[in-house]
This record gives sequence, structure tokens and C-alpha cells, in this order.
Amino acid sequence: MGFYGWYLWTKKSHQKLKLEITKNTKKEWVVQIIVFGVLYFIFYNLLIWYKNYFNTTAVPIYDSLATVSAFIGMYLMVKKKLESWYWWILTNLVSIPLFYYKGLTLTCIYYCIVLIIAILGYISWRKKFNSNVTV
Repeated sequence: MGFYGWYLWTKKSHQKLKLEITKNTKKEWVVQIIVFGVLYFIFYNLLIWYKNYFNTTAVPIYDSLATVSAFIGMYLMVKKKLESWYWWILTNLVSIPLFYYKGLTLTCIYYCIVLIIAILGYISWRKKFNSNVTV
């Protein structure tokens, strides 16, 4: 996803077209929720199998939620959708207690910092979006 975003953003800048921050339509929200549900179901079941087979510390409900919300957040960020930050905030809110539970304290602290960055990113993009929108 990172390579796709890099390609898309640099392609637009070379063509002197600016990729503007936009908001989701209702249809895009529906598609995202459906994709989230399908991917969550897939990841959850894979982690159940993986946990049972390898006896790991996986917490399928929360690991799946963090993984899928991050994937959707990343895709929306590539498209410069304001709502990408909602998914990043959700990812961080799930990851903080998840990694604390797993005893990964430094990773937990990292996600606390990233949560603050995601909130600030949302505020920044919202201001930019509101300044470009004319009613």
C-alpha cells in the first residue's frame, strides 16, 4: 500500500495535479464497512486457526480489528480521504490495550504517541479540507 501511495502522490505532483483531501460519499462508507466486515471475518478465522495450531498469544478479536482497520486507514490515506484518520484512531485505540495485554509496554507507548499524531493529523486535514470547500 505504501508503494501505491508513493506512486499515486508522486504521479500527481509530476503532472502538476494536486491530490485534494476529500470526504467519503455514503456509497464509499458502505463499501468500506462491507470490506471491513469481510476482511475482519477472514483475519479473525485465520488467527483462530493460527492460535490453536501454534499456541500463540494472538487475541483474534482485537488483532483482527487492529489489522483490518489499519489496512482500510492506509488505503484511504493513499486516496487522501479525511476519514482515513478515523480508521487510524480506531487502530491505535485497539492497539494500545492489545499490546499492553501482551506485555509489550514499549509498543503500547508507541501506539499512545501514534494516537496523538493521528488526532493531530485529523485536525490538520479537517482544517485544510474546510478551507478548500466552498458552499
